[in-house]
Amino acid sequence: MISALISHDGYRHALSSAGHPNAAVVSWSDLPATRGPEPGRSFTLVEHANGTATLTIKPGSILDPDTLQNDLRQYGIPAIVTTGSFCSSDSTPPGFSQVVTGHKQPRTITINPAAMPAGTELSFGNFRVTAGPETAIQLIDTNSYTCTSTAPTAPPSGGVMVGPASVSVARPVSRIK
Repeated sequence: MISALISHDGYRHALSSAGHPNAAVVSWSDLPATRGPEPGRSFTLVEHANGTATLTIKPGSILDPDTLQNDLRQYGIPAIVTTGSFCSSDSTPPGFSQVVTGHKQPRTITINPAAMPAGTELSFGNFRVTAGPETAIQLIDTNSYTCTSTAPTAPPSGGVMVGPASVSVARPVSRIK
């Protein structure tokens, strides 16, 4: 079983459990990233053998929109990633809780692209607010959405907020601390 890890320190790390499904990581191999080192080291994205991917956002970080959007797409996750704006649909598509699951610590979400309804993608909107960087995440309809530069003050309908001002709640998660 092999999982890939993109750690934005300029290296792509491959994790291997040497074919033992219950084994801990047995070996690491560091391979040069296909892109150069990413500024700020704001996130890691791990692809799992079951097709899901886990995104961990470094506390205090504003995500680099181009890098995150490209990395998500590399793992088959359609997304719009913006800084200083957030895109949403008038009618929020159902299924967010099947696509995204959250974890309280660290600031981590697991994304299941196979659960994404046809014609949808994830919207990640990054804002620097008084409490620190916040990221709003929501499932949107690719044929009908608008973007605004107003930072959400609450989790978007059917979505989550990730950041220091967020308050963790029971699943489905509406805010991830």
